Amino acid sequence: MKKVIRGVPKEAMAYMIQLFSPTMDDYLYVVDLKEDYYMISPQAVERFRLPGDHFYHATEEHKKFVYEEDQPSLWADLARINAGQTDDHNLDYRWLDRQGEPVWINCRGIVLRDTDGSPKYLIGCINEIGKKQKADNVSGLMGEVGLWHYARNCDKILPEGFIMRLGIDDLGGVNGILGMNYGDFLLKETANCIQRVMEPQQKLFRLVSDQFIITDLSGKTISDACHLYDQIRFEISRWVETHHYQTVFTISAGIIGTGGRWNDYNQLLKYLEFSLNEAKRLGKNESYVFCQADYDAWSHRQELRKQLLHAINHGYEGFEVYYQPVIDRKDHKVVSAEALMRFFVRMIQITAT
Repeated sequence: MKKVIRGVPKEAMAYMIQLFSPTMDDYLYVVDLKEDYYMISPQAVERFRLPGDHFYHATEEHKKFVYEEDQPSLWADLARINAGQTDDHNLDYRWLDRQGEPVWINCRGIVLRDTDGSPKYLIGCINEIGKKQKADNVSGLMGEVGLWHYARNCDKILPEGFIMRLGIDDLGGVNGILGMNYGDFLLKETANCIQRVMEPQQKLFRLVSDQFIITDLSGKTISDACHLYDQIRFEISRWVETHHYQTVFTISAGIIGTGGRWNDYNQLLKYLEFSLNEAKRLGKNESYVFCQADYDAWSHRQELRKQLLHAINHGYEGFEVYYQPVIDRKDHKVVSAEALMRFFVRMIQITAT
């Protein structure tokens, strides 16, 4: 059924956008097809390369912020709307953000016709389909976006407590044998096992893939964190036994104390990623408590490896070779030579024979 609109000026449409935009994360828009005039939620201007939240010459302006490869499909769909062939618009394509990077969106809308039956307005909503969700439907937990919001509301200097990053060991193998659906089921059951032994003040988040985060800023100690991990490990072992060993899996954990640390979200995640990797390196089904000295040594090795690869790819830049003779003690003749190689990088000298 064609939708007809009578006597509603575009100013009224703009007012409705301004009224409802603060209540949603998505972007409301209205296109006046006859005047080639475009209106959109003001917050979209902060995200995308738009000339403003309302502007004329909409078709030409769209060429500046719609990803070039996606423009033909957009023009074809708008042509069908202007020709009266369809009253619906539902298209996945890319806009450019403020830095010029493509961002996937879904643009959905309906056509409102004038009293003479011609298309007058295209109204609808735009949402980012590549945006991370706040919650995870598989595990039933808040996701990484929820964790970020939680961290943002914490004090700049964190109180006593701990953060634990848990990772299921070899979930990829389970997926390969029993399928992705069973892997999702296992994620949900793992979340249930963890929640069964958690205390009320502790919060659980699903991070990425097979990983979870537990936060406890209530004054608990590292010993409390290790005890919690042991409870989680026992709960998972009991689940495996209850399900008659249909699948056998374990879980590893990286732990960091929070007392006196800066609330630096990205840095803490890096420390926890390192800690979890160290736990898995110890043999899996293990926990590791973050140690700054270990992290600094690991960072140094990674930097050295990067510099060595760079030097090799640039004609062994920074390498020097020195030869020293080897003398026979009896007749004092040179019988061979040893090569001493030095590598100089950023004020650090590494020597190897």
